[in-house]
Amino acid sequence: MISLLRNGLMTVGDLSRRTGVPINTLRQYSDWGLIRTVGRSATNYRLFDTDALWCVQLIGRWRGLVLTVAEIRELFHADGPIGPHLATLLHHSRARVARRIAELRQTLCRIDEFEATPPGPTSPAAAICAGRAIPLRGALRGERLTLTPGSDHTVATAQHHRYSMERGGP
Repeated sequence: MISLLRNGLMTVGDLSRRTGVPINTLRQYSDWGLIRTVGRSATNYRLFDTDALWCVQLIGRWRGLVLTVAEIRELFHADGPIGPHLATLLHHSRARVARRIAELRQTLCRIDEFEATPPGPTSPAAAICAGRAIPLRGALRGERLTLTPGSDHTVATAQHHRYSMERGGP
């Protein structure tokens, strides 16, 4: 193993340790043609050179810009310069992030509304604890929903009760 590292070659485990990327992910990258092996070791391990290290770091940077693996594959397999194509993909990524931010802002507003409801026998929290159905305004993409306590009171991870979401009237 030491002689492989001296020759600039790494096994998938070595590449994983140097990049922090899980071994299974590196194998997928290799299978998809995002990183290339330079052969196999005597014990049939995939071998990578420093080019693979650079590619994995580049993939990580692009994933950090919210590019999908499919988009990254397009870039790796593009004919000609990737600059214009990358600019287009970053524009799409920016739009995805903006939509997600808008969704999260709506979620924060719903949390604020819920927290601002004065406690008492008619508050949403009291209705849930008492087992009464309560309407939820704008819960999912503007739909009107009703939160009704479920009949199955199985304790799950960090949950004491399971609630079912049922579509409410107009």
